[in-house]
Amino acid sequence: MDEEVFTIKNIFSGLVDGFGINQAKLYRSLMEGEGKTVSQLAQETGVDPCIVFREIKKMTKNELVSFTGKKPRIYYIDQPLSLLDVQIKKQTKFLQKKHGELESLIQNERQTASEYLIRITQNKHMIQNHVTKEPITDRKELDSLRKTIEQIIQAIREENKYPVYGYR
Repeated sequence: MDEEVFTIKNIFSGLVDGFGINQAKLYRSLMEGEGKTVSQLAQETGVDPCIVFREIKKMTKNELVSFTGKKPRIYYIDQPLSLLDVQIKKQTKFLQKKHGELESLIQNERQTASEYLIRITQNKHMIQNHVTKEPITDRKELDSLRKTIEQIIQAIREENKYPVYGYR
């Protein structure tokens, strides 16, 4: 039984925050058959009844365990694999969200770190990405560049090293 308890702990500890050895013992006990009360779980697992109650409450909240409505409540595992699937879906959704956030940060960093080429010939002007040579057409990026160029021009004017006369 001890090896099975550790296997259960390892399975759920990566999926459910705070899933420890006591929850693994309770889960293993509930896998053995019919539902059980808190006192039955405490007796069977050797875990203090107060701790059993606290842990079973967490497990119910995390949808690992179900219970009957009458008192004393009978706790049970309805379908162990479907419950694991629910946890996997929750984690997948969470990881996809974090992936999107990281991807957005990387994209913003790439845009910030890009080198730009400004071409001005007679009455035409164009701003291009220096690496890809693609014209910059995104409104937010162009506004950001405009602000940066204005700051550069202001800094040059303040230094009085290079005279700058108008732009646009």
